Amino acid sequence: MYVDVFEVNNGDLYLLSGYVLNLIIWIFALTRIIADKQHKRLFLLLGILVAIILVVLPATVLAPVLLIFWMSYLAESVTEKRLWLSYLLINFIVMVLVVMLGADTQAIITTLSFVAFQLFAISSTLQAKELSQQRDTISKKNLELITTQSLLLQTSKIEERQRILQNLHDGIGHQLTAMSLHNEHALQCIKLGKTVEIDAYLEQEKSAIKDTLLTLRQIVKQSRNTACLDLEVAITAIASKLPNLAINYTSQIVIERSALIEDLIYSFQEGISNAIRHGQANVIDITIEKKDATASILLIDNGMLDKQKNSTNSTFGSGLIGMKERLSHYNAQINLSKNQNNGYTLTIEIPLTQCVTDNLDVNY
Repeated sequence: MYVDVFEVNNGDLYLLSGYVLNLIIWIFALTRIIADKQHKRLFLLLGILVAIILVVLPATVLAPVLLIFWMSYLAESVTEKRLWLSYLLINFIVMVLVVMLGADTQAIITTLSFVAFQLFAISSTLQAKELSQQRDTISKKNLELITTQSLLLQTSKIEERQRILQNLHDGIGHQLTAMSLHNEHALQCIKLGKTVEIDAYLEQEKSAIKDTLLTLRQIVKQSRNTACLDLEVAITAIASKLPNLAINYTSQIVIERSALIEDLIYSFQEGISNAIRHGQANVIDITIEKKDATASILLIDNGMLDKQKNSTNSTFGSGLIGMKERLSHYNAQINLSKNQNNGYTLTIEIPLTQCVTDNLDVNY
């Protein structure tokens, strides 16, 4: 059993042409053929106008169903306030035209019934939209949690290493300093007695103690310098929790500054989150290269460009603003541009002088 649209609409060729036109507009509005957001809205408006014309024609039967589809699409495309204003305005126009064209009571009741069906379609779409937003929020929070866990794991190891180093410093460094002072005092006393043999011995001992102190300083300094966060470890941890995403990481530069590494990790997390949620990317390349006196950091995704562009621009804008604020302390330059993979490239450029560790000299 099938429905012959041509027969249902009393063999009206104009109505059938209207249905075909509406279908073409629907395809253009819902597919990636039209990538520009303004053009999509134009097709949405055109489709609703064609549907209204079909609805008010006297011979039409199936046209009211078209308005249900368009209302569902409208709920995805505009804010909730504009949606309800459009819903009231469109149906007010339809009812006025139906009455003015002399429709009977049955036709008016049928039209009102489809107005109610539109409400159901709108509410279903809004619920799906809300669930999608909640899923995106959960996904972003989960990524933030993964990033934070990775940082905490590394931080706990660093803190333990720092504790050992501090004990080494307090236990040996101060003792050696005291020995140096005592021996120097003994040396002065012996000099008064002109004991040459002991004097030579104490000179050697003093030199050895100073060498030991110098070695201790170097060990503490080197250990502190290596006790920093690791970008690759954090990125690997993030990738391991996202099975549908491949992250390729390469670096020609060793970034030693822990604070910068932490801020970069959170910036990467924001970029990865946007690429997944808005562009459905499944491959992200992260590279760190040396370019003159600058560390050039690239995050390249293969996401769908039009979906990222037509996602919430405010989300993308706020994400970039957050990165710029986070990395402003390092004189960083940040840019977001299209790439050949039909996705986006996030570029972060930081002076090499900002990538080295802070001065950690040890004084006794």
